[in-house]
Amino acid sequence: MIRVLAFIVALICAAPAIAQPLPANLDKQNAIVIDTTKGRIVIKLRTDLAPKHAEQIKLLTREGFYNNVPFHRVMAGFMAQTGDGKNFDGTGGSSHPNPPDEFSNVSFVRGIVGMASTGRPNSSNSQFFIVFGDASFLDGKYTVIGEVVSGMDVADKIVEFNTSGAPTFLQHAAVAAITQGDGFIAEMVQRCRAGRDLIVQGLQRFPRVRVAAPEGAFYAFARVDGMQDSLAFAKEVLARCKVGVAPGAAFGLGGEGHLRLCFASAPARLAQALARLEPMLG
Repeated sequence: MIRVLAFIVALICAAPAIAQPLPANLDKQNAIVIDTTKGRIVIKLRTDLAPKHAEQIKLLTREGFYNNVPFHRVMAGFMAQTGDGKNFDGTGGSSHPNPPDEFSNVSFVRGIVGMASTGRPNSSNSQFFIVFGDASFLDGKYTVIGEVVSGMDVADKIVEFNTSGAPTFLQHAAVAAITQGDGFIAEMVQRCRAGRDLIVQGLQRFPRVRVAAPEGAFYAFARVDGMQDSLAFAKEVLARCKVGVAPGAAFGLGGEGHLRLCFASAPARLAQALARLEPMLG
């Protein structure tokens, strides 16, 4: 949890008066404020672009879903994401149904606020993100929910003071490593290395792919020649090959043109995934 930047989102029309002034001509019925230890961010909700998502955000705010929720994902130069009032780590959403996608022609530039999703259609629920710079590669793929009308300098400080905590599954892994000892750790490291080598060597056989063996983590980051839109390509891979990969664009501006593949799985499943990928990457 980002404790120093824990914030409370308060729907302006429902919140008590706060001494800090609000922007002039602000529609208080369609705006939210994010009060942080570094200052206030005011977001104008674009009900003209995404009325269903705006209503969802306002409903969750009234219910207190966003109280003390951290910015769980912060990427310098790209965006800061928040809104997981269930698990506080980016893995959860609300109990309300997902609104349908409401894509628009508004481009993702500095100050735009978008709804986070899993990449699948109609998968936005409660999480949203503030864009720090040009992110036009998201255009037409994510719902624009609003724009920062005050406090963008405060949003910039989120990056400066960000101290992300380890996800829950990693914390469980750490507990297991401590309680089960060095033998367990050595076994897990060997399994990961075997999976890494299997995936990397398999991908290197594909003429369109360039990939280097990572020294750590559970992922291979592969460059795919000729791929212009990693999100669209990842969706096509899922539809045609039945293999889940992450689009490189999700990891910043320099990630476009790449795919991220997880190798923390059984060798038989990894081999099956490589065989399924060959028609598209071979």
